[in-house]
Amino acid sequence: MTSVFESVGDYHAAARISQERAPPSHAINRGILAEGVGSFLSGLLGPAVGMTTHTENIGVIGVTRVASRWTMVVAGLLLILLGVCTK
Repeated sequence: MTSVFESVGDYHAAARISQERAPPSHAINRGILAEGVGSFLSGLLGPAVGMTTHTENIGVIGVTRVASRWTMVVAGLLLILLGVCTK
């Protein structure tokens, strides 16, 4: 339950830092559901580390002023590509 409260606060803080509107309740519900499913799958398949938002990332958005999710998509794909490339 504590993680839910933290996540809701993080969603609102991220919206404020990125100068967007506060997330509607249906978006918050989807976010909490996604974190719950991720935690369930993590516990089922692997190290049992729970999924949650990280408040530190909101600080990074504030410092860099980069809040586009496409930036993270490109960075993630680049990391996957580098992970499959051998030395």
